[in-house]
Amino acid sequence: GHVTLRHPDAGTVEIPITSGSVQDGKVVFFGHTNLPLGTVDLKFTGLVKATRIEGAVHVELDSLFGQEQDTARLYLAKA
Repeated sequence: GHVTLRHPDAGTVEIPITSGSVQDGKVVFFGHTNLPLGTVDLKFTGLVKATRIEGAVHVELDSLFGQEQDTARLYLAKA
């Protein structure tokens, strides 16, 4: 799978999930993609709830223009 992020200046980026695990109701997954001028890495850590997965995602963007890091709450639900 992948995670789609929408950046206000850079636009939409799809980040493939490269690895992850689910154990005792805890979910962790990692993603990485190469951009024309840099890379994007993410790490999600969360908990399985009754109808969704709730957690935090940490995103790092490295490019020729510098580095940006953001952390946000993320709620994943089956479509």
